Amino acid sequence: MKTKTLAKLYIIILSIGTLLSLYIPKNEVTANEAIVIPNEAIRLRILANSDLEVDQELKREVRDEVNAAIT
Repeated sequence: MKTKTLAKLYIIILSIGTLLSLYIPKNEVTANEAIVIPNEAIRLRILANSDLEVDQELKREVRDEVNAAIT
């Protein structure tokens, strides 16, 4: 009997927490100044062959090497 009461109480607390997290306003952090990207900026996009971890790791390695070479 005590286990059922605790389980019901736990579910009620979880439900209340979920509802509160949905309805409590979130604070959004906004910058006072807009970020301006210069006209001479170059955007480089590196794509992996697939979502496989080995392809994603290779993409990250290439990205890191390109960033190191640029900076």
